[in-house]
Amino acid sequence: MRNGVCPKCKSTEIYHKSDGIRTGIGDRIFVSVSWWSKAMLDNYVCTNCGHVESYIPEASDLADIARKWDRVERQG
Repeated sequence: MRNGVCPKCKSTEIYHKSDGIRTGIGDRIFVSVSWWSKAMLDNYVCTNCGHVESYIPEASDLADIARKWDRVERQG
């Protein structure tokens, strides 16, 4: 969706917000990297079908996740 096209419905009605999604109580939605670390999300929404994608833009956050999370092995 970062290219402006929805992979689900092929619409170009894509909108972007880079400072986190806010919940009803004003908190932002982040990815928890560890007990003391979190990564902000870049969020994309297709207003045609409602498909949502989120990305972590910071390379340092991605490196932390690679060190601290369990890797999913390819199946089959």
